[in-house]
Amino acid sequence: TYKDLCKGAFAKAPQWQRRTAAIATWMSQYSFMFGLLGIYLLSAGKGLGMLFNTSAVCLPQWAAIAACVLLPFAGTAREMGSYQSLVWVNIITLCGTVLIPLGYFIIQGVDEIRKEGSEMV
Repeated sequence: TYKDLCKGAFAKAPQWQRRTAAIATWMSQYSFMFGLLGIYLLSAGKGLGMLFNTSAVCLPQWAAIAACVLLPFAGTAREMGSYQSLVWVNIITLCGTVLIPLGYFIIQGVDEIRKEGSEMV
């Protein structure tokens, strides 16, 4: 862990510096993970809200639904790639975010997409 790495880096330092560095490392690592998971949860809730935009459900409720759906996966995946099917879903989603706009651009053509008055130099 980062805490062990920090302890190793401060191995020759006085005890109070080792303890302070280990605590600061632990706090910063867990604060970052807490914030990251919060953003992940809000993004999932916002995505569900956008997917089902005709439903009259507020963002906190969508985030709670997303948490219930994602918790089993997040709680049991100990390392990247634990769920191979989710890795493939992620790859397909990333390809879709690139290929769908490009396909739309190809179908519509340059003249339809380009802003009025702009020109290619």
